[in-house]
Amino acid sequence: MKQLIKKILACSRVLAMCLLVVVCSVGMVTAEESAEPVDWDVLPNGLIEVQYDRNGDGVPDHVTLHQITWSGWTSLPVADLTAQARNDGEWVFIVEYDQDRYVYLAQAEPLFLGDDAQQDGRWVAVPSSCPLCAR
Repeated sequence: MKQLIKKILACSRVLAMCLLVVVCSVGMVTAEESAEPVDWDVLPNGLIEVQYDRNGDGVPDHVTLHQITWSGWTSLPVADLTAQARNDGEWVFIVEYDQDRYVYLAQAEPLFLGDDAQQDGRWVAVPSSCPLCAR
């Protein structure tokens, strides 16, 4: 089972790299720069939306969108999942069930960034630098 997951992750990383080159909108914001995430959700387009509350009022005012590299059911210990994701430069999002858990692995680098300064649910794209696009 672990070997299969490693093979799937390896293929997913190659696909994710191709998508990063094609999309060419890599953001450079990390969780440390954006405060702690307050919520996350899987979007229909295959991205994970992570919302942040940077001013501490309990309402999200910043969002990042991350490419999902792998998702599936697993009974692997959370510590193992987290350690492997950290080594691979990915984030782990876990939905716990009675005996198993559903896991999403996503690239730590966001594809897109957005701000909601008015906190009215209208996200405005934040410009990000893309060294590949400048060539």
